[in-house]
Amino acid sequence: MPPGCPPRTGRRRLFTAGVERLRATYNFTPRTALRLVVQNVRTLRDPALYVAPTSAAEGRLTLAALLTYRWSWVSAAYLGLGDDRELDSGGTFAPGHQQLFVKIQAATP
Repeated sequence: MPPGCPPRTGRRRLFTAGVERLRATYNFTPRTALRLVVQNVRTLRDPALYVAPTSAAEGRLTLAALLTYRWSWVSAAYLGLGDDRELDSGGTFAPGHQQLFVKIQAATP
């Protein structure tokens, strides 16, 4: 069985999956806020129970930050940054895709 799988007597697990998520929001002022999200998804498999060849471990780490500034209750500006990493064969998270976006939402009340 892959490392990290709990031992079972008589039965073996096809896979074990887990998701950890941390979300934090901080308001600097009533108009300005920062939100940070970290999510870790891991899947451990027993390759002996699969018909086709498969990897014993798979994982993804996602990091996201969003800065928000509101100048009215319907208008805001957003600046976001995201980082998505996959678990490589060595058991570490390899650099993946990074995203940066800007959004302006303006409306007349």
